Amino acid sequence: MTAAKRIAQSMTLPCGAVLPNRIGKSATQEGLATPLGHASELNVTLYRRWSEGGAGLLISGDVMVDYSHRERPGNIVIDDNGGIDALRRWAKAGQVAGNQLWMQINQPGRQTPIDVQAHPMAPSANMAGLPPEGFGMLRAMTEAEILDLIERFGRVAATAREAGFTGVQLHAAHGFMASSFLSPLCNTRDDAWGGSLENRARFMIESLRAMRRAVGNDFALSVKMNAADFHKGGFDMEQSMAVIAMLNAESLDLLEISGGNYDAPAMIGAMGSGSPLARKKAERTLRREAYFMEYARRARPIATMPLMITGGSARWMRWRRLWMRMQLTSSALPGHSAHPPIFRQSCSMAKRRKSR
Repeated sequence: MTAAKRIAQSMTLPCGAVLPNRIGKSATQEGLATPLGHASELNVTLYRRWSEGGAGLLISGDVMVDYSHRERPGNIVIDDNGGIDALRRWAKAGQVAGNQLWMQINQPGRQTPIDVQAHPMAPSANMAGLPPEGFGMLRAMTEAEILDLIERFGRVAATAREAGFTGVQLHAAHGFMASSFLSPLCNTRDDAWGGSLENRARFMIESLRAMRRAVGNDFALSVKMNAADFHKGGFDMEQSMAVIAMLNAESLDLLEISGGNYDAPAMIGAMGSGSPLARKKAERTLRREAYFMEYARRARPIATMPLMITGGSARWMRWRRLWMRMQLTSSALPGHSAHPPIFRQSCSMAKRRKSR
């Protein structure tokens, strides 16, 4: 089967949801919300156009669960601040072409800008791995704050379903809160939420469980996780593989693979000058046009859930040729635009193949 035919195939997820094809838009930070943190008409217009582009899955820009900890001004926020009707208009517009639309849910933690929060909550009060400017002095979370944040993830997931989204994704990558709990560089706690890898993974896993309880078993649940932080002493690929094995028990519908953080943005093809892999990675990325393909190949025999890789199809001419072949060889996209969508991050998805 050709790549064009394979990527045009539908995919049934473990929860029963069906993706019309295996092209997805990864979360992109639009910054278009109102000052109250509500979805705006700009969000509605943008996601309607993306839906008409023909991708089987759209994942929203990260929605914040705490107005006092936003990743930037312009984030959509769900924090007892109203706006449910605006969320419904956004969700409806983002599915006009019959695609899935999932809400990505996040709390930025230590990467909350100083002009939003002077003293952001974080697993531990150390600044390791943060850029030298733009972030306030961190404070370590109490256990009560950890448990409250887990409950917030569940409440926002329930709101996403109520508003008409077809799935949710926990953002556990790029150095934000769930990601920083995983990192031994950022998380130096000595209680049940730090130390061993099992303890460091507890926050992410408990958040996913809260989200699953909130949305039920017939609703898509995903997590976006780093392959590695690309920081010495941080969350590395071997630890990431072990966490994937833990996630197999958590009834996930999709694992999206990414990497890096603000100081080593591997998610856009850079890993920081301190990484010995940086030069080789730049060469391999241009050749493969998929930033985490090698990691995905290693993860595939371990992961029992479908995988999603991010980054590869951003080169316009190659992406356009693939899209046009899909239009000619597949009837999987009835009513969709014949013009290829333009995404900052495009992704493809694959299920685990059965052994023969």
